[in-house]
Amino acid sequence: MLQKKENRGIDKDNHIESENGDILNRQADQYYLFQTLINNIPDYVYIKDTKSRFIIVNKAMADFLELKPDNFIGKTDFDFYPKKSSKKMF
Repeated sequence: MLQKKENRGIDKDNHIESENGDILNRQADQYYLFQTLINNIPDYVYIKDTKSRFIIVNKAMADFLELKPDNFIGKTDFDFYPKKSSKKMF
């Protein structure tokens, strides 16, 4: 009898892990879809955090500065533009 309870607990844990995995897979799919969408927009698209650091940059924006989108992550306008211009964007 004790062994059956332990098996139920394991099944329950596996079910929870499966649900969490499904959620993570859906979120990864949504992120991939979003990134694909913004990379196919010809306009410059970027998202910054509250400290004005880039967290998402599309391909058009990166191509403009001849960089890869990942080169922007965690950086601010001050890393790419003259100080005078950056102050206006900040």
